[in-house]
Parts: sequence; structure tokens; C-alpha cells
Amino acid sequence: MLLPLHFSANGKLLLTGEYAVLHGALALALPCRYGQQLSVSPSAKPEAGVLHWRSLEHDGSVWLEGQWRTEDMQTIEGAPAKGPQKAIDRLTQLLCACRKANPKFLADGASLTAETRLDFPRQWGLGSSSTLVHLLSHWAQVDPYALQFETFGGSGYDVACAAADGPVFYKLVDGKPVALPVAFDPPFADRLCFVHLGQKRDSREAMADARENLERAMAGPQADAWRNTLVHVTMAIQHAQTLEDFAMHLRKHEDIVGRIIGQVPIQHTGFADFEGVIKSLGGWGGDFVLAVPNWPKAGQVPAHEVQQRLQDYFKSKGLSTLVPWKDMVLQREARTVH
Repeated sequence: MLLPLHFSANGKLLLTGEYAVLHGALALALPCRYGQQLSVSPSAKPEAGVLHWRSLEHDGSVWLEGQWRTEDMQTIEGAPAKGPQKAIDRLTQLLCACRKANPKFLADGASLTAETRLDFPRQWGLGSSSTLVHLLSHWAQVDPYALQFETFGGSGYDVACAAADGPVFYKLVDGKPVALPVAFDPPFADRLCFVHLGQKRDSREAMADARENLERAMAGPQADAWRNTLVHVTMAIQHAQTLEDFAMHLRKHEDIVGRIIGQVPIQHTGFADFEGVIKSLGGWGGDFVLAVPNWPKAGQVPAHEVQQRLQDYFKSKGLSTLVPWKDMVLQREARTVH
């Protein structure tokens, strides 16, 4: 590859199929307008065989920095470093996995500078890890799903979103990822918004909380019935033409997943007085939720009035980060990056 290089990846949200997607259930995944970029250029420093790495927040501040030997993809002791040790170790793991999958990756002894930059605050949980997997896989020319499964695990839907240019149906078929583009742009989207709960949560931790009940449900005699029901509800959500139908099917989906994982939907625990539906996205209990208003005439009054009422409600709950649907969800006909 000729330098400099530039790669980009989309963030992710999972609208349906959370948890059960790991066991072959159909999921409706939403790539985000927010994402992460990676730039690679020759290093201005003289030493050979060194990768200089910097990761930037959305505001340009450096949150991770270090140096790796390209010979063995290990950090250089004593070199200036910044950031959580867990993140440094994870990057080392990713670089080693890239080298293992493609022995030619960074094997020419060159000295390079790599810099990533997020479009969103890292605490939003839109996929700082999955976008990094996508970026590194394209740079190293390796399979992004294989890289994800070897390092972070999970279903891989977030990796599918990283490369998609619009919503996708995602499913594991015999353990292999299948992502299909799907038309999904609700006619009432201007009345929907995503709300950040201010509770950044590691997806592996969220999974751990639900694992025992999930494994029991999806290995039991009702497993096929659960999967089939989730398919029908997901299709109904995709095809909903009114705000009322959309809210009804989302509520049904929350109830089904709650029964599978043995947890109470977040609306019952934190937003019982909300007129409409609060839908968890991905791991329950953190990051973003989708707010679907269903008060009288919510589908007829001007969209700006609906959004203002949503802002007032969530402000009363101490929540101030609201992102309208159209500002968050990437659609094929309107690909932009903030």
C-alpha cells in the first residue's frame, strides 16, 4: 500500500435481536453517522521498525498513545505512553492478531505513525472497539470478523455496521456472519430520538449478567420458538408505518428479550411514567436507549414540538444528551460524517 493511508468506520446500534443474536436470532442493526477514522503515514522519527500510535477523542485530545515494535508487535519499554493499560493491552492483542493473520503486515521494517480519531465521545458506547477492528483489518488486509471473534468476541453485528452504508439484517448461520442490506427509514423517524443514559457499559459485562438465563433459554426446547418469534417481531418493526404500530412491536420485543435473559426492561425500572416506549439497544442497562413517544397525536403534531417535549421529559430525569434519529442513523441515500 502507498502511504499515506486513510480508513473510516461507522459506529453501531442494535435495534432488535440483542443477546439472542449470539444464538442465531435475526437482528436489525443500525450503522451510525458517527464513527472513527484511521490515518497512517511515514514517521518523522528516525528509528526503524517502530509503530507510533495515537488515539484521539472527538475533541482532538489524546486518550491513548504509545510505541510498538513492528518486529513482534510489543510495546517498547520506557517509551512515552498514555492511556489505560487495558486499552494498550487490547491494541497489542489486535496488532498481534493482524500479524498472525497476515505475516506481511508491518513486516518491512518501516517506521510509521498511526492516528485514530473518534467522531463521538468515547463514553457514548457507539463502537470505539468495533470500529477499531474494522480499521485495523482493512489496513492489515485481514478478515474483520475473524479479527473480532479472536479478540473481542461477540456476535459481530457491530463489525457489520462498521462497513455498512445503511441498516442491515444480521444473523449467524452455523456460526458464520451474514449481513444483508435492508430498507429501513421509518416515515415517523423525525419523532424518534436516542437518549444517552450516562452509564457507559462494557458489552462483555452486559453479556455476563444475562449469560446464564440466555444459555438456558436458547438451549432449551423453546429455543426455536424464541428465534421465530423474534424474527416475526423484527420484521413487524421494520415494516411498521405508524408510530403506534412501531411502539407496539418494540414493546413486545422488549418483553420477549426480558423473558429470555431474565431481566426487567429498563422502562419499568427507570421510565415507568414515559408515554411511549423506551427501547434498550444492545446490552441492557447502559449507553443509549431509543425513545418512541406514543402520547395522543404524537404522530400528527409538528416534529419539533415532539422533540421539545422529549427533551423536557428527559431533562426532568437528569438526562441531557438526546440525538434525533435522523442525526444518528446512517441511511444509504445520505452518507455523512460529523
